[in-house]
Order: sequence, then structure tokens, then C-alpha cells
Amino acid sequence: RLSRRTLAIIRQNVTLSLVTKLLALLLGAFGFVNLWVAVLADVGTSVAVTLNGLRLARREQSAHSPQSAPPLTTPEGTTASD
Repeated sequence: RLSRRTLAIIRQNVTLSLVTKLLALLLGAFGFVNLWVAVLADVGTSVAVTLNGLRLARREQSAHSPQSAPPLTTPEGTTASD
């Protein structure tokens, strides 16, 4: 399950990055954007890709968060804190 979600997010990140770079390249080649706009688009894409990847950590962390566990008991039936 985690590996499927990871692969899906990797595909999303690669697609977003390639589309943004291709769009900036094409628009830059025809003079519609200058270098600064392309740089800002690249930085923005890097931030978006990073935040998209962090979704995995957030979901896994909430899935493995410690819940209230019952107290540990000894073989005699008393709790470990007694």
C-alpha cells in the first residue's frame, strides 16, 4: 500500500516537474518569458514537489502514532508500575 502511494506521488512529481520545465523552455524559446520567470517557475515547482512528497510522511506518521496502550502486566498479573 505504501509503495503504491509512493510510486503514484513520484509519478506526480516527475510529471509536474517535466511539464513545468517544458512549458518554461517553450515559452522562453519564443520570447514570452524571461530567465527570471523561468527560475521562479522552477523554484515554485521544487517547493510544490517537496510539499507533495511530504504527504507520505504525514499519512504514515498518523497511521503509526502511538495510541493508548494497556499497561504492561507481569506474569503474576500485577502492572509493571506496582
